[in-house]
Amino acid sequence: MKRLTFFLTIILVGYLVYDYFKKKSGTKTTTTNQPETIIIYNVVNDDLLNIAEQANKRILDLESQLEVTLFADSSVNYGQLVCINNGHCTVYDPLNDALNDLPIGFSKQYGYAGAQVKIQISGVFSGLSGLELSTKYYAGENGTITKVAPTSGMLRSVGYTNELGSLIIDFNQKIEL
Repeated sequence: MKRLTFFLTIILVGYLVYDYFKKKSGTKTTTTNQPETIIIYNVVNDDLLNIAEQANKRILDLESQLEVTLFADSSVNYGQLVCINNGHCTVYDPLNDALNDLPIGFSKQYGYAGAQVKIQISGVFSGLSGLELSTKYYAGENGTITKVAPTSGMLRSVGYTNELGSLIIDFNQKIEL
């Protein structure tokens, strides 16, 4: 995640610097159909600092997209796997065919039916108990997760542990059984 954040910061700063110079520069068209010449003016350090602050704000905006806030269709508990449908979430069960094509995420809080709850859809999810180190986990019945791959319904991976108690969310594997 740190590498991704660093990479995105570099790209955004580069783009913002380019955009800034493009706005501050003048262009000169020649009569010989040569490409335009861009004249770059001196830039004050405060301007570059402002550009870096804008890039950092955009990175923070991207990081906040790891979770969404939705209305619960039924009661959900912290750490429960839910499916997402039209701004609402429902406890996910791989044996319920009607839920298998919906995106899934982890509830970050308890919520009763009709309440707004935060759902984490990517990143590292912490606070689950009983997870084993370096283990792949799958969606289980009634919003649970299990290290045992299911043999019926829908096999959906939910992630793997990198350290005790933390799950790196990975919803890539989805196979109908």
